[in-house]
Amino acid sequence: IIGTLSKGFCQRVGLADVLIHEPEILILDEPTVGLDPSQIIEIRNLLYELSNSHTILISTHIMQEAEALCDHVIMINQGKLVISDSKYNLCNNEKKHSSYYVEIKTTRDDLNKNFNILLLEVINISNLENEWLAVNFKDKDSNSNEYIFSKLNNLKLPIRIFREKKDSMEDIFIRLINERRKK
Repeated sequence: IIGTLSKGFCQRVGLADVLIHEPEILILDEPTVGLDPSQIIEIRNLLYELSNSHTILISTHIMQEAEALCDHVIMINQGKLVISDSKYNLCNNEKKHSSYYVEIKTTRDDLNKNFNILLLEVINISNLENEWLAVNFKDKDSNSNEYIFSKLNNLKLPIRIFREKKDSMEDIFIRLINERRKK
């Protein structure tokens, strides 16, 4: 009978089977893989609820899942510990690696010239409509976003959007792996 259930219901039955024995620790491998979006939300809500009375260890290669579910993250690559820290510390200590997104009205040539003068490193540029450009960039001096915005504002060019983009858990993992490879 269980074989006729959807993957989401099979996941629930598996959890129910484990929970009957009232374990203190739950070890779950890829608890939301293969589920549709509504089932993912249901499983996440169930895991949040269970986290009040259980220690839950989740193994996943999907960084978005770790970001959504975990309070503490342990990243392992090729059997070696890369980092172990709270999600809060990991994401907030990585602020220096944040990038910025701006929509600005200018030409590519003027943009490159001005950004070089301001010590802003362009990551990529996309054309939008009517000479508007979407630009992802990093500040070479790691200044605050207020300071960077004032630098851009001094160019006297129209700015439609300016926002900071913090690295995702996946970005952090990939960067840490690449840093480790260089050593």
